[in-house]
Amino acid sequence: MDERTKIDVNQEHTIAGITYDSNEDIINLNVNPINKRLRVDASISGNDNDIFDGYGLYAVLDDGTNLYICYQNKDDKWIITRINDTTGIVTYAKGSSDTATNWTNRATLTYNDYAHTS
Repeated sequence: MDERTKIDVNQEHTIAGITYDSNEDIINLNVNPINKRLRVDASISGNDNDIFDGYGLYAVLDDGTNLYICYQNKDDKWIITRINDTTGIVTYAKGSSDTATNWTNRATLTYNDYAHTS
């Protein structure tokens, strides 16, 4: 296992993480140079338990405390994902109508973790 991190253009060691497998490879992590947040590549795939199945992106907003991501389906049902900017904790609010009003009122909605989102 190579225990050295790469050196960037400023001759500084970069941040790294260890893979979550038996290899425990050291992987350099990417950070957004503007907001200094960790860059993450992720995808949401459809399956029988996927709460996002049939939903499309409606709106995204970071208010400085939370990142809100709203999804809407063709029947105006909606899901708002809230990600705390400090802790990274992800919670969800969900409803069956009036996406626009609920998006406006996103800060006052009741959010739950994924296991308690019906």
